Amino acid sequence: SNGLTIRDQFHSCSSNLMCYAKKHGLWDGEGQFDFAACFSEGGVDESPFSRQACGTTHLEKHDGSMDRNAMMEILKDHNSGICMHGSFETTSSMVSELRQDGSAQHWMTGKPHPCVNEFLPQNVKGDK
Repeated sequence: SNGLTIRDQFHSCSSNLMCYAKKHGLWDGEGQFDFAACFSEGGVDESPFSRQACGTTHLEKHDGSMDRNAMMEILKDHNSGICMHGSFETTSSMVSELRQDGSAQHWMTGKPHPCVNEFLPQNVKGDK
């Protein structure tokens, strides 16, 4: 998507990430390091009506029961701004089902506007 979502809870990063942010005036070196706050142009929109907040609400509704069909429906939503039309629009959408055995299946629209374009199965080299 067009917004950074990694904030202050991540388990790996480049060894010099925080030094880079401090050197370039993106972080003062004090307090918790927030990746999105440092590297997002224009800052992070934390309003309850932001795309991020709406997406989180959609995901929480399916907590524990998320499947590919639910994810495809979320990507089609206009009210949240997830499916975008106009001068800045969704260019393509992808849903991946990652299985416990290491296998995976992927679906992509390959076209803009997931609300009107079908998600088609895709073969990705290296998938089991």
